[in-house]
Amino acid sequence: MRITSKMMNDNSLYNINNNKAYQDKLNTQMATQKKFNDPSDDPISAIRSLRFRSSLAEINQYLERNVSDAVSWVDSSQTAIDTALDLMRSLKSEYVAGANGDKKTTEDRKVYLKNMRSLQEEYYAVGNSTNEDRYMFTGYRTGDALTFTADNLKVRQAALEDEDEVPFKYQGIVENFDANDIEDYTYTYKKNSGGTPEASGLTNSDITSLSSVNETDIVNNKQYRLRLAYKNIEGDANKDKEYKYGDADNNTFTSYKLELRKKDGSISSSYSVEVIENDYEAKLEEGTAKVYLNKTTGNLIFNSDVREELVKADNYTFTYDKNFTASDVGELKPEHYFYCTDTALGKNKKIKYEEYDQQIDCTIGNSQNV
Repeated sequence: MRITSKMMNDNSLYNINNNKAYQDKLNTQMATQKKFNDPSDDPISAIRSLRFRSSLAEINQYLERNVSDAVSWVDSSQTAIDTALDLMRSLKSEYVAGANGDKKTTEDRKVYLKNMRSLQEEYYAVGNSTNEDRYMFTGYRTGDALTFTADNLKVRQAALEDEDEVPFKYQGIVENFDANDIEDYTYTYKKNSGGTPEASGLTNSDITSLSSVNETDIVNNKQYRLRLAYKNIEGDANKDKEYKYGDADNNTFTSYKLELRKKDGSISSSYSVEVIENDYEAKLEEGTAKVYLNKTTGNLIFNSDVREELVKADNYTFTYDKNFTASDVGELKPEHYFYCTDTALGKNKKIKYEEYDQQIDCTIGNSQNV
């Protein structure tokens, strides 16, 4: 092929322009500190860059937010737990000191009791510990306190149409028990001349002095009990004096029963529960299978006949109602532990709570959870 001078000049100009274009590209990269400005400049590198940028954003999110948040949560939780352990040690110390020593008077033990109640209040207050305005010990309900506080009682009271209405009414609180929950239980009463408990016998809260009582008239009755989570249990009594609890779904009332259940949750048998206000009212002769609920103390009391049947069952449940007022500040909220329905705001504003595995997962890295 014949090469002319014009062809050589055109080729030189073409190479010079290419060099200028490449020089301009290098100058632009140096000025902008970017390898390319448009995806079309280098499609493969552009895709890789976008992927790296997304990964870097995730790493920064984990590092700057998730990890620090998780560390803060764990540190705050550990501090609260350490405080709770210290309170429990102090509580044990007060209990042991109050129980030991023959020279301690009733007044001395009242001081110990007062101290233990103060420690108990502090212990539950630790349960309301927060981290960045989130409650740490209420499972996934991080916006809800563990106990009833003066503030949430005040807010609920203000929301009620009737100022005399109870701020929190819970219907159908379901408590689950098994054989490990059965306790030996001894209660005391005074016999009358006929040998039976007197109607004015020793109450649960009024045993202050036995100096005027003949020792032979005092009976220690050894039985068994299950302890409910709350005292002062609610219940409506019909004309037959049969106490019942409410069913918020059907607006009906059901008699108190201790229901024995199989592993699949079905009811195998049940015991009717009679409501009393003092332990001495329980008539638990051998050979009779009765269960009594002391609505004041929240104790389910029964004898060895019932205990034998309970031990054979897989588990058992008891359902009841409970109202909470301003005097219950510091009491644990039932929705964190039991199936129940809050009905205080009215028929159409009830809040139904179910029992869940309340676990919080915090993602601190790719496929890494705490």
